[in-house]
Amino acid sequence: MFSLFILQGSNYLIPLIIFPYLVRVLGPAEYGEIGLATSVIQYFCLFIDFGFNLTASKAIAVSSKTKEEISAIFFKTMLAKAVLLLLSISLVFFLSYRVEQFHIIKPLLHILSLQLVGAMLLPVWFFQGVEKMSSVTISYILARGLSIPLTFIFVQEPNDINIAALIQGGTAFVAGVISIYFVYKTNYVVLKCRFRISEIVGTLIQSTPIFIGSIAMSLYTMSNPFILGMVSHVEQVGIYPTFRS
Repeated sequence: MFSLFILQGSNYLIPLIIFPYLVRVLGPAEYGEIGLATSVIQYFCLFIDFGFNLTASKAIAVSSKTKEEISAIFFKTMLAKAVLLLLSISLVFFLSYRVEQFHIIKPLLHILSLQLVGAMLLPVWFFQGVEKMSSVTISYILARGLSIPLTFIFVQEPNDINIAALIQGGTAFVAGVISIYFVYKTNYVVLKCRFRISEIVGTLIQSTPIFIGSIAMSLYTMSNPFILGMVSHVEQVGIYPTFRS
């Protein structure tokens, strides 16, 4: 429980450390662009997670704890997340070319798609189920924590906005890759496991009610930058957090 608290806390603390610097260096317009792009990507990260942190972790916790059963749950969930990832990336690229407000931030959306891959790879639910949250917490904080010095070193002016996005997306991707390595090190997951394609669909169906409940709350708390970007100039998105803070 403590490791989960630290993991969730880092999601707020790391951006909070970087935020004042990015606003000052990038300026309101460029920060507004990356803020709008980030809000779009966060929606799709929620879509990829799809409530698995509750349903898949519970499935592992109540299982017989055999390697074959845990492996089947792991691969079913990861394949379900991979399907959601493909849908998400397809939609991001479609929106970036078809919607005017998104067309402006097209390069940022494409770069930040790395964060979607990171969301797919990060199996918080697995470590919750096997009660080894310290592993994923360490990998996540180490990788995402790198974004702090990297941002201070490489983001020096408004033209570095793509670098800022690459750091944000890249560290999320690295966190996902490292966490998969830790999955391998637990020795719970083996490649020789059996399940049907229909079970992947069942995994998605089982998590749908949880996803609907979580997305409703998240939309309420995360929508302000997105709505502001849709109805006004991106510079207003950049100014908004300073007034809010």
